[in-house]
Amino acid sequence: MPVTFDHTPMALQFGGTTFTYTKTLFSVGWTDETTQVLRQIAERASQYVKESGKGTFVHLPFVTFWTQLQLVHDGWISLARDLGTKQLGFKSASSRPFGYLSGEAVDVERLTDTAARWIDGPLTHFVQKFGVPITSIERLRELTRMMRLFSCERSTVQLFPWGALANEQLPYAVAPGELATLLAGKEIFPGLGSVVRVVGAPANSAELMTFPVAAAGGEFSLVCQLSLQTLPGAKEPAIHIGFTRRRWAGSLEKNPMKAKRIGGYVFSEDRPHTAFRFDLDFDRENGWVADPAYEELERAIGLLPEYRDERIVVYPHHNGTRALVMHSDGLAVDKSSRLHAGVPVADQLAAYRSVLDVLAPVGFVPFTGHEEVKGAPKGPARIGVLRASLILKRLLESSGRDLPDHQDEGTLLDRRVIELTKRSLSDWFGKDRPALDQRYPNLAGVVAEMVRESGIAAKEKRQTLCVLVQSPLEKPWVEAVVQLMLGDSVKLMVGEVPAGVHGPRRQLSPTPTSNAERMRERMDIWRRFARDNRLDENTMVLVQADDWYPFEGKNYPDDSVNKAACRRALAAEVGATVQYLLPARAHKLDNYLMRLQAAILDLVYGHSGCILGLPAAVEACFPTAGNPPKYLVAMGSVSVEMGGRQGTVLAAVRYDVAVGRPEIRLAHMEAEEVNTPWLTFEEGLRYVARRTRLEVPKGQQASTFFQRFMAEVLDDTAKIDPNAVVFIDSTRLVSMWKKLGDKGAKFGMQSLDADNAPRQVWGQLRLIRVREQAPTMVNVRKDGPLLPSGVPLEVATSVKRLFSIGGTQAPTYWSYGPPGQKKRGTSCYRSMLLPDKSRTATVEFEPEYGQHQTPRGTEFVILQAQEQDDPRHLAQFAERLRLGVVQARGDIWVKVPSPLFAISKLADYMEY
Repeated sequence: MPVTFDHTPMALQFGGTTFTYTKTLFSVGWTDETTQVLRQIAERASQYVKESGKGTFVHLPFVTFWTQLQLVHDGWISLARDLGTKQLGFKSASSRPFGYLSGEAVDVERLTDTAARWIDGPLTHFVQKFGVPITSIERLRELTRMMRLFSCERSTVQLFPWGALANEQLPYAVAPGELATLLAGKEIFPGLGSVVRVVGAPANSAELMTFPVAAAGGEFSLVCQLSLQTLPGAKEPAIHIGFTRRRWAGSLEKNPMKAKRIGGYVFSEDRPHTAFRFDLDFDRENGWVADPAYEELERAIGLLPEYRDERIVVYPHHNGTRALVMHSDGLAVDKSSRLHAGVPVADQLAAYRSVLDVLAPVGFVPFTGHEEVKGAPKGPARIGVLRASLILKRLLESSGRDLPDHQDEGTLLDRRVIELTKRSLSDWFGKDRPALDQRYPNLAGVVAEMVRESGIAAKEKRQTLCVLVQSPLEKPWVEAVVQLMLGDSVKLMVGEVPAGVHGPRRQLSPTPTSNAERMRERMDIWRRFARDNRLDENTMVLVQADDWYPFEGKNYPDDSVNKAACRRALAAEVGATVQYLLPARAHKLDNYLMRLQAAILDLVYGHSGCILGLPAAVEACFPTAGNPPKYLVAMGSVSVEMGGRQGTVLAAVRYDVAVGRPEIRLAHMEAEEVNTPWLTFEEGLRYVARRTRLEVPKGQQASTFFQRFMAEVLDDTAKIDPNAVVFIDSTRLVSMWKKLGDKGAKFGMQSLDADNAPRQVWGQLRLIRVREQAPTMVNVRKDGPLLPSGVPLEVATSVKRLFSIGGTQAPTYWSYGPPGQKKRGTSCYRSMLLPDKSRTATVEFEPEYGQHQTPRGTEFVILQAQEQDDPRHLAQFAERLRLGVVQARGDIWVKVPSPLFAISKLADYMEY
């Protein structure tokens, strides 16, 4: 039987040509008068916390009201979780609806009564707590009596075709929720029963979820996410359909390390189409406490009162109700569960087809217009892991003693290992003791040589690799691994982690101190360490540190400031780069040796921004071009928490193709705009590590700031290489330049928003917009045995492919990484018939409850190219550059082209 493949994106489009999809709905929002009062309350409360030194702002207590609105009316198509309160920070913004209700009529009086209870309860308490004048509450009561609290408007709108809409924002707010309403109560995951809606998803999306399913010692729900997505210049949006597995926790961590909030849901058979969201928050005085939303649900649905706060996680199935807390590592787990994350593509395909069956009668059809781009050049090979047997051989060779003969290998081998490491092979490896591998005479520097061949020029000065271990017993193993991987290309220094930099907060700082004070204490120790050991800008530091430490008979998490203090101190003091690694576990040295190798690769090459194989990529993707690029440039941004507030910096990196090492340029605001010159990548890390704050303008000034920075970078680039390829991240910068949005993206000569004509100096540059957005692509293979129905058995797998997308105003492509599924075609919850090895008969495979990874797609849009360029070759070049970043997880595939990915390394040195 010939092999046939169908590539099916998990997306739908509206295909109705003889009819339209219309909907009668009510929009609900605050009146301008109400918005003004709520803004005054928010401003006065934030001023109060600033003056008292307790923070910079405070949110209005809208969570209770949001839950109450869901309970009093079940017809919400969409309902923003913030109820429009984010708009309060923009004084010039006019009031907009925060929710849409389905139906011919809405009981405004009932909504107003619900608001009155919220105003007299949680909002009044909030006003009193934060010193806001009570006159604001009196004004809201007056508006309530006058029925002028809400602005409600009934309308009949045409959602599809989208081109007929006067308000282009409306489908984002309404369409996904409307489609979710059609799907609620239907079975879309075969055998798992009907799904329920989750109200309150982001503006352009909606979510459905199965009731909890017991399996593999735990519980989970499968989740279907609908989102409205556009393409450059396309007339209609597409509905992307994503799937996740939501695991439910059985216990809460007593001392969470960093995050302090975890979400949960309440299911009730009395409300069979809706699941209600709540949160649990942790503080050290009260432990885990449920938010006001749960209290409201407890009263309205009749939840058992003895299962509150931290006991919610063990809530029983009672009278058709369940309360469950989501699994999250480090916060809420189920230690008896064997469930992992991810939904295999076989289950995704089955659910997608069920969704299509429900939505086809109202005009939706499978997404079309995608075509595979064939002939992609082969990228660099993945760096293999050195086996424990090779490392053992190197360890023994380093002792200068002869290797044991095969006959007496066991006894003598153990004796030699004990002499070198003070422990036996069984102590290090447990039952899986490695045999001595004598097949390879010399592998010294194998990785360093491969990297050199891939086009990364070595630094002029030899670098120092400083590895700090918790136990000196691990030193011989570290030395053996580094010698095998890097040979003499680096100077190796192995020492112990200095005292006082890692451990629980209560141990290192017995008296209560702020994060900033503890940060300074740890940084002072690291600065002294750097001076005492004469570390300099050519030093790379690999630190072993645990996540948990014993203290006073209990285990406590490592203080949250410790890792950030090390990175910032060493980078700022001497310009060193820093990578962290968990120590070896008892009898698990083989796992540690793999992690050690990955961490060394990330530190030596990833933290310097290096990309493997640039010259080969250019040669492969520009085979006939008379003007191949000599430079690559990427522009993006990084946003992380810096000292309790968000820090953001704009960044551009550029690579000389012949060398493979980057330069970096940064832009941010202080008293005035700051644009750095081009720095080495390590100098860029040092620059951000030395700053306690990094900010960019907000609002309308943000786009002007970005475009000025972009213009300077592109001007510089055009001078040194008019043929360069430039990647611009639109995932985070979409609002900064109109060409990064789908409405403004058109192929051709580009200009700034304020320009009247294209920038001629940029005319030869190749500009590629990059967005982390594309639906999952499923490959359906049909070459197996025939089923009783006479059709061949289908096997669904993920794909590593590049696809061109039609119907756009600029050449658009979707790129997918390699498959991550171990056994093709399996399910995460049901048995599946799959072909046997001969592909002539079927075999039943049990559910695979473990991890299922599905590669997510990345979108490339060619905004500008040279006349002789083939856009497909530019897309293949962008995809090829998704390979080549050496990183700690051991792979070289990344979500975006490598130059953009390198920018993300700034986050490690900014965050604290």
